[in-house]
Amino acid sequence: MMPDRKAFNGLSKGQNRRDLGRLCKKQVQLQNVLRTIFQF
Repeated sequence: MMPDRKAFNGLSKGQNRRDLGRLCKKQVQLQNVLRTIFQF
Protein backbone atom coordinates (compact mmCIF):
# COMPACT_ATOMS: atom_id res chain seq x y z
CA MET A 1 0.00 0.00 0.00
CA MET A 2 2.82 2.43 0.81
CA PRO A 3 4.65 2.16 -2.55
CA ASP A 4 1.37 2.82 -4.39
CA ARG A 5 0.76 5.90 -2.30
CA LYS A 6 4.31 7.11 -2.94
CA ALA A 7 3.90 6.63 -6.70
CA PHE A 8 0.58 8.47 -6.61
CA ASN A 9 2.14 11.39 -4.71
CA GLY A 10 4.91 11.63 -7.30
CA LEU A 11 2.34 11.63 -10.08
CA SER A 12 0.21 14.34 -8.46
CA LYS A 13 3.31 16.45 -7.81
CA GLY A 14 4.26 16.27 -11.49
CA GLN A 15 0.71 17.16 -12.46
CA ASN A 16 0.69 20.14 -10.11
CA ARG A 17 4.00 21.36 -11.49
CA ARG A 18 2.64 21.13 -15.04
CA ASP A 19 -0.53 23.01 -14.06
CA LEU A 20 1.60 25.67 -12.36
CA GLY A 21 3.62 26.13 -15.55
CA ARG A 22 0.44 26.46 -17.56
CA LEU A 23 -0.95 28.97 -15.06
CA CYS A 24 2.22 31.09 -15.22
CA LYS A 25 2.06 31.12 -19.03
CA LYS A 26 -1.58 32.21 -18.90
CA GLN A 27 -0.72 34.98 -16.43
CA VAL A 28 2.09 36.24 -18.67
CA GLN A 29 -0.22 36.23 -21.69
CA LEU A 30 -2.85 38.10 -19.67
CA GLN A 31 -0.30 40.75 -18.61
CA ASN A 32 0.81 41.18 -22.23
CA VAL A 33 -2.79 41.65 -23.34
CA LEU A 34 -3.44 44.17 -20.58
CA ARG A 35 -0.26 46.03 -21.50
CA THR A 36 -1.27 46.31 -25.15
CA ILE A 37 -4.79 47.43 -24.21
CA PHE A 38 -3.92 49.94 -21.48
CA GLN A 39 -0.35 50.79 -22.61
CA PHE A 40 1.24 50.25 -19.19
